[in-house]
Amino acid sequence: HEIKTPVAAIQALAETVIDGMAPTAEQRQRYLGNIVSESKHIDRLIHDLLDLAQLDAGELSIIREPIALTEFLPAELDKHSSLAATKQLTFKIEQSAPAPPVLADPDRLSQVLANLISNAIRHSPPSTPIIIGLKSLANKVQISVQDFGSGIPAAELDHIWDRFYRVDKSRARRDGGTGLGLAITKKLVQAMDGTIAVDSQPGKTVFFFTLPAAK
Repeated sequence: HEIKTPVAAIQALAETVIDGMAPTAEQRQRYLGNIVSESKHIDRLIHDLLDLAQLDAGELSIIREPIALTEFLPAELDKHSSLAATKQLTFKIEQSAPAPPVLADPDRLSQVLANLISNAIRHSPPSTPIIIGLKSLANKVQISVQDFGSGIPAAELDHIWDRFYRVDKSRARRDGGTGLGLAITKKLVQAMDGTIAVDSQPGKTVFFFTLPAAK
């Protein structure tokens, strides 16, 4: 179903243009833009499915190396600054004490953060902060991503890690989500010997995950 929907949209849009039912250049440009958008959605879905298949089979390569989060996090947040700016959102890093480097795969950690940060951006009200927290624990470091959106209903919390599960089903497709981001995020964190959980209530949601501290 997830693949058939955008494929059907591409077919319908292309047939409309071929049949001459978009006579103006403006109409054709709009239809072609929608075709490109749906094609990109399929591409994201395929990449997500390939990641999940490799994770399920234990074939995804994980390269562990020390990562200094005080340097890594600002660079990752900068990648999302333009999208955040469209909603007047701000990023804030909070830590009570210096956290040691973590032992993780930089590319996969970047993927985990991208999923959580983009999710926070989608659900944040305009002109609110997204808070990235760092906490040093025994032999590990906790990283949290907090937004001030409407929150996740309690009945949904046990299902958010399921594949293709969406809390806001009406908005997810429009925002380009594949419904696989959190499932992949959980498996990637576990593959790096970490854990992940969520705490949500009306007006605030916090995703927090741990990674081993580098010795």
